[in-house]
Amino acid sequence: MDFNRKVKRSLTAIILAVCIIFGQVNQAFADVKDEIRDEVLFYLLQYYKDGVPVEILKAETVDEMMELIDDKYTKYFSKDEYDEFINAIDNKIFGIGVYIKEHEEGLLVSDVIKTGPAEAVGIKSGDIIVKAGDANLKGLTVDEAVTYVKGEKGTEIKITVRRGKEELIFNVVRDEIRLPTVEMEWLNDDTTAHIIINTFGQKTTQEFHDLVKDAQKQEAQNYIIDLRYNGGGYMDVALEIAGMMIGNETVLVVDKKQEKGVELKDYASDIIIDKPIIFLVNNMSASSSEILSAAIRDYDKAYFIGDTTYGKGVAQSLIELSDGSALKVTTQEFFSPGKRKINEIGITPNLKTTDVNPLVLAKLIFGDINDVEEAFAKVQEAEELYVVDDSQYRDKVLNGWEVNVDMISSKLRIKPEQNIKIKFNSELEGDISEIKDDIHIYNGFNGDEIEAEVSVNGKMLIVDPKEELIDGMNYVMSFEPGIKSVDGNKLNRGKMITIKVKK
Repeated sequence: MDFNRKVKRSLTAIILAVCIIFGQVNQAFADVKDEIRDEVLFYLLQYYKDGVPVEILKAETVDEMMELIDDKYTKYFSKDEYDEFINAIDNKIFGIGVYIKEHEEGLLVSDVIKTGPAEAVGIKSGDIIVKAGDANLKGLTVDEAVTYVKGEKGTEIKITVRRGKEELIFNVVRDEIRLPTVEMEWLNDDTTAHIIINTFGQKTTQEFHDLVKDAQKQEAQNYIIDLRYNGGGYMDVALEIAGMMIGNETVLVVDKKQEKGVELKDYASDIIIDKPIIFLVNNMSASSSEILSAAIRDYDKAYFIGDTTYGKGVAQSLIELSDGSALKVTTQEFFSPGKRKINEIGITPNLKTTDVNPLVLAKLIFGDINDVEEAFAKVQEAEELYVVDDSQYRDKVLNGWEVNVDMISSKLRIKPEQNIKIKFNSELEGDISEIKDDIHIYNGFNGDEIEAEVSVNGKMLIVDPKEELIDGMNYVMSFEPGIKSVDGNKLNRGKMITIKVKK
């Protein structure tokens, strides 16, 4: 028996990224030949990070071995499952093309994959999927609900969504969704490059490099690096991308079975992003996403917005077996360059928010709201929102720039038909048209701006949306820093406030 097969690239992928768009990889242990059982045993004894229980020597099947190992990341794949897993890492997926979250009414569409079947029929971010076919999804968990949505390529599913007060029906044909592993769009009048890394696949480094180079040629002033829903991929790709932001430095520290505290450096690159960077992460950002994020955080190269990451700080090696099947085996634990633990902890962003789409906030920070001055607004718990100066709050410099926007974490709640009252500490200067240009309301999920009438009554600013706000939706109100009082004081730092709408 030849055990001298090549061990594939180190993996940090979790299958979550595939499941969330309704293309789940199922682990099924088929009967395997004694030869495959012996190969699996050899590689577990040779590489498994924590050592294996002695009972594994008596295990007669691969299934029994996996049960004894009891590691959710160490898996045996049949040939078909192996192909499907690799396709997922390289962003070849099947489904309707949406990212979802649990919602009391069904499934909340938190994002729609561009060029996917859902986008083609008109499903939007913020929609709530209440029925799939004839199945009512209310009260179901995500895992339960997606079983009604996913299916074979080419099959049609009737999706019923709730959009505001409307209930809409879409007939969606499930399909293979071929995505680039990296995408880019321009925001803020083509000054902000929003780069989405969907997975860390074989082509990701080159795709990222080419998009950054293109952004630099077009003189991007800042970057948003989006790792939300990115469940990982190849470890060396994370190292390569880190090199384009931190240079030739240590990216992570790993503990292996026979060796502890091994420092891994990034790879030399001909480009470096030297402009302001914001990273977007959430609880589905895992593994290679966390390797990259931890390094960027430790070197103070970016500002992070979103939710605490998944917390998968262990890596696997993928080993192809003699019959084309494969073993994914945990071989190491990794830590940040500063040796901070990641596994089962994750990475907490600078600005933690689950109420609104972090992209909406990042876009605002890189817009007119971010001017370098010295004022701060905070909330007094009362019926109105009081904006007052407080100069003691400062953000540290990150990658040569300073975040000069304050996110006010308020408990401000209004009813859908209510207006919003903001009380300043002195009367406002200027006419209504000037003030109106400095105040904006955005849908917290899709970033659409909500038109509003603005009026002033002494120190009180009254903002009256022209459309009724959606019950259960969160909104963001922003104040640009040009607002002045009659005595000459300025609201020098931009402000962002989360508004919760509830009947």
